[in-house]
Amino acid sequence: MESVEAQLPLPEESILLEYQPAEQERALWYRGRDQFRRYWQASKPWLKLDFDEKGEPCIRARHFVGLMPFTCDGKNHLIMVAPKGCHLDKQLGLMRFLELVAIANGGEPIRGAEKISFKSGRNMFFALLAAHYAELLHDLCRRDFRRHFQPEEEELRSRVRGRIHIAGHVRNVLNGRENRIPCRWEEFTPDNWDNRILLGAVRRLERSAASFAPEAARFVSTKFLVLEPWFSSVKEVSIRLTDFNKARLWRTSRYYRSALAWARLIIGGLARPVAGGSASPLVIDANDAFERFAKLVTRAAVNQVGNSTWEVPRGQVDFPFAKPNHKREPDLVIQSGQATIAVGDAKYKDILDLGLTPDELGDLRNAIVPRISPADWNQLYVYMRLANASNGFFVVPFWNPSGNAAELISEFEFVVSPLDRLDARKVKFAVIGLNLIQSLSRVRSEAVRLLSQWLEHYQT
Repeated sequence: MESVEAQLPLPEESILLEYQPAEQERALWYRGRDQFRRYWQASKPWLKLDFDEKGEPCIRARHFVGLMPFTCDGKNHLIMVAPKGCHLDKQLGLMRFLELVAIANGGEPIRGAEKISFKSGRNMFFALLAAHYAELLHDLCRRDFRRHFQPEEEELRSRVRGRIHIAGHVRNVLNGRENRIPCRWEEFTPDNWDNRILLGAVRRLERSAASFAPEAARFVSTKFLVLEPWFSSVKEVSIRLTDFNKARLWRTSRYYRSALAWARLIIGGLARPVAGGSASPLVIDANDAFERFAKLVTRAAVNQVGNSTWEVPRGQVDFPFAKPNHKREPDLVIQSGQATIAVGDAKYKDILDLGLTPDELGDLRNAIVPRISPADWNQLYVYMRLANASNGFFVVPFWNPSGNAAELISEFEFVVSPLDRLDARKVKFAVIGLNLIQSLSRVRSEAVRLLSQWLEHYQT
């Protein structure tokens, strides 16, 4: 017999934490799963069908944080997946998550974010997202707003501008339109593709805020109002991810580079297929952001060690027993010339997928580290052996409001060394925990300090 809960209509909005089912109306959401099928049936699903701790079927969130709208029985509904830190404090957890995303994309946390007062949920999500993007654009306009030579082409009437397109003009003459002169020229203008993309992301965010979060829509528009004079001559066009290939100024300007990275995040988050509803989903890949943050920390630690020959390239390790030209890519590799110094792996979704309790999420040593699976340790072992690296490390998250910003644990060893030359080099392992409920600027600096100290004793 069907439960009373399953016969009720779906709620208008439900908030899920990463890798957790809805706290209430679990049977309702599972019953209505076909209404948002695209979110759990895609090749890389944002949600997944699962069972809760009681063995009941449910819809469980994954590591995609954001807003997922859909329609059911002619009504609009919304699933919001909140970052893991929201189990401690909804506003603080969302703010820390967007700080993580900001730093991972080459920016810095926004100033005064704690003063933004909105109700938790979609309003806060849009308010913080807009506040950071607006600050990036303010810095760009004050310090490095650029005009650029933009190629233009038009059929002008009875006048010449730039170079005449001879073949086109001959065709016009033969067709009795000799007064139309096709010309080509370059315009020194702010209307270049870099600025078009930045403006397009602003408009996309404003429209989405109006659809998703009416309470925050006015705040979002106000944040960008002072930028209008700078972009008044920029043509408003619909921006797609492929248009980012037309951008040029990011190559020489760190301000454009940071702003375009955030614009890509907004356009990418809003460019996915709509699963019903009047608004597009807005989703951020938390696992990707954590891996980027871990790589940024590793690069900074390598620079702090002070050895100019060390670098953090995109690591590839040959597997001799794999298919021809088949590569495996560790998340983190530190090299010096052809020698590999250390191999690292960032673990985010694999840790959270194990159903940790709130208390366990704050216990790095006794709860998070034991969740690193034997398969992960074996993979690190193989990476180190194939790369002939004497150092191996994991980077993992934890959430502890009273704990250190970052911690390093190094009491690990393999029973059999991944190196053949035991007398030549000592093999070292470590797990670096990043406390994602603390200020991410402080987390970054503390993690860099710990990792650089650990790397200083490298032996050739």
